[in-house]
Amino acid sequence: MKHKAPRAAYWAALAAAGMAALGALALSGCAAKDSGIVFRIALDADINSLDPGLAIEYESVQVVRQLTEGVLGFDGSGGVVPVLASKWRQADDLTYVYEMRPNVTFSDGTPMTMDDVFFSLERARKGEDNNDFAICMEAVDHFSIDGWTLTAHLKHPSAIFKYALATYAGIVISKAYYLAHRENFGTPEGGILATGPFVCKSWIPDESITLERNERYWDKEALAANHVKEIVFMVLSDSSIRLAALQAESVDFTMFIALERLNVLADNPRFKVSATDSMGVIFLALNTGRPPFNDKNVRKALSHAIDIYKMNDEIGAWAGPPGTTLLFGPSLYGGDAARWEAYLAAVEGYDYNLRRAKAYLDQSAYPDGFECTLVVDAWLPINMARAQFIRNSLAYLGITVKIIPVNVDDSYPYLMGKVLDKNGARDYDLIISDTAAVYPDLTNIVENLLVSSASFNTAAYQNAEMDTLVTAQTNEPDPEKRFELQRRMADLARDDVPYIPLEYMMIQSALNTKYTGLLFTPDWLSYFPVQNIRRAE
Repeated sequence: MKHKAPRAAYWAALAAAGMAALGALALSGCAAKDSGIVFRIALDADINSLDPGLAIEYESVQVVRQLTEGVLGFDGSGGVVPVLASKWRQADDLTYVYEMRPNVTFSDGTPMTMDDVFFSLERARKGEDNNDFAICMEAVDHFSIDGWTLTAHLKHPSAIFKYALATYAGIVISKAYYLAHRENFGTPEGGILATGPFVCKSWIPDESITLERNERYWDKEALAANHVKEIVFMVLSDSSIRLAALQAESVDFTMFIALERLNVLADNPRFKVSATDSMGVIFLALNTGRPPFNDKNVRKALSHAIDIYKMNDEIGAWAGPPGTTLLFGPSLYGGDAARWEAYLAAVEGYDYNLRRAKAYLDQSAYPDGFECTLVVDAWLPINMARAQFIRNSLAYLGITVKIIPVNVDDSYPYLMGKVLDKNGARDYDLIISDTAAVYPDLTNIVENLLVSSASFNTAAYQNAEMDTLVTAQTNEPDPEKRFELQRRMADLARDDVPYIPLEYMMIQSALNTKYTGLLFTPDWLSYFPVQNIRRAE
């Protein structure tokens, strides 16, 4: 079904020609006030699915959030607000109550019922159809329905369940539509039926996804305020083509621009360039599941062999804050910012010290160095520069690094543990990748990277004590006790070195200044309201 080479050639030809046809279409779509805005967004890869439970990568997030809504939502500053619910409350440590709106309709005009709500949440809770958000529902024993009241009954207290129904786990879809399209739900052929402000008009794989305004949107006030007639997501995998499309005004917004080109855009008054905290981390994962990085002294050697501050300085001003020993950055400190800052000031960090690095390597089984592979999840253009910096740094220890770049589509099998060697271990030694939280709590990062059973545990890290600590801090409602558990968790990860945080990830974006109103915030994975776009005065 995929046609990457022909599609890339098609878009490249348009870019070379100035994308005149698309530019004219964009202008005609905005010429008359009542015709509505046609807003174009460049994606670096095609989306994975329209199914909220499968749309876990950054590209799909941008699309699916326009089509769907959850029981709750985020407000752009990390706060939780009612959406399909009119109000909600935590009755006690084990009970959450949501008053659902009785006037909501799906985009085909059929009413949303409590049966749809219950079905959608149960599908997420049970992890059906490989739904990725069952982890958000881990604390739920069961849901109950009484009229338009939804109640979540927990098995145990949870410090994070308050966020669950604002994530994709809380999205409501049409039960009848899903059952009628179960075999191809979320695909270009099957689509989705939900309650959001836009509907999917077309999805041409590896080329474009076009959404149109949901004229049956249940929130009539929001519908009247929505100036966006269509959103066209263009799949432009080549960063130079994305940049050319932006400069030709054939697209209006894009993210993940090569950092070396950001200054050019920033100096151009036609574009607003931003760098936004993503609640994410770019990391170097050390494969603890096979030699040589199953040797703790080798991992400790690497933690002192890379000058992370110098690496970030070379990347430039648009890079995020350099990594510390914590897998989560300041945007996820929450109310414990002062405590985490004091923690970092007090503990031994991954400071650059070649003498210490060599001392650790001398204590390992590989005192004279070794050869290893470094897989680079290269969808962020700057990741190759990071890989080359790491390769050059490790050469001083006698470690020869072979860099293996992979594209967006090929990276997921590596990241999810699907590419294995003859012994059943993940088939790489090192990997550069990233992850970002979908809610404003550090749990979402550590449960992905540090729990033994997590599929995204790219370091293949196995530690029963860590598993216990991650679960305990997730379930602990008392803030004082919870921070103590998190501190112990951070100590253990710092000492074991399964990962070396490289940068607390910033998302770089560029918006044509003829538009305004697109609020791009740290919780963009759950809050990306394109319907707020307006034509600038």
